[in-house]
Amino acid sequence: MGFKDAKRAFLRALEEDDVIHDQRSIEEKNWIANNKLTLARAREILVCARGDQASCSPHHFLVGTDVWIFKPVHDGQQWYVKGYLLEGVLHVLELHLVSFHPSER
Repeated sequence: MGFKDAKRAFLRALEEDDVIHDQRSIEEKNWIANNKLTLARAREILVCARGDQASCSPHHFLVGTDVWIFKPVHDGQQWYVKGYLLEGVLHVLELHLVSFHPSER
C-alpha cells in the first residue's frame, strides 16, 4: 500500500470510527484515546499530510503489516500520527492508532 492509499484508509477509518487504540505505557501520546482530540478534528489534521511527511516500516511483531507515520502540519503545528491497518471481518480495514499528538520536535 502506498502513501495515497494509506492516507485514504486512515481518513476513512477516522470518519467511520473504525479505530482501535493500542495500549501503551505512555497514554498521553494518543490524544484521541484521551478525548483531547475528536475524530473529526483528527481527520482535519491528517488531510494536510503530504507524501514527504509520511513514512512506512514493517510492524515489529505482525508479519506483513506496515506501520505508517504521518507528520502533517495543520494551523502551523506539526503533528505525529502513527498507526497500522488490519483487515478484519468482511475485509473491513481497522485502524490501530498508536499515537496521535502534536510533534515533540
